[in-house]
Amino acid sequence: AELVDASLKFSKVLKKKGVSQATLKVAVRCRPLSKAEMKAGGRTITRLVDEKVVVVMNPEEMDKDDGEADPRSVLAKDRRRQVGYAPEKVEKRYVFDVAFDGTARNEEIYEGTVQPLVQGVLKGVNATVFAYGATGSGKTYTMVGTDMDPGLMVLSLRDIFRTVDVDEGYEYNVTCSYLEVYNEVVYD
Repeated sequence: AELVDASLKFSKVLKKKGVSQATLKVAVRCRPLSKAEMKAGGRTITRLVDEKVVVVMNPEEMDKDDGEADPRSVLAKDRRRQVGYAPEKVEKRYVFDVAFDGTARNEEIYEGTVQPLVQGVLKGVNATVFAYGATGSGKTYTMVGTDMDPGLMVLSLRDIFRTVDVDEGYEYNVTCSYLEVYNEVVYD
């Protein structure tokens, strides 16, 4: 299967614009199916191979009985089948700095992505967390979360204010903004 390094691809684009690779971490969260999607017979076509590699499978190659992928196809190398004259790829592999599956809680995602930024922020370094995806992909859930599973923004502010509360040697001015772009309209 073709291996696409999403981190490297995105870093090359940013490097052309003068942004250092060291300042960027690309993470992905593969969300689980919703109840409505399961009820409608939807199937998950993404699988994590390890903590960095995500496989997106061709739904036509999945076992139609239970909606699960054939594990041999998930790990198969360069498996292709002929359709007309062009080979059709059965699966695509993507490499990220870190990848999470549908069972990951926001705390786990926070620890693997945003938490390391907090100490820098407390020293005056600006940080940005950018969530990108289609409508319904879980961006707001990941960033804001719920009472039971607080999001990355809530968790980062929690840690910042915990440090500010106990650190009496400095005066802090904490500012956080949350911006949403939807259909090319900015909501602040």
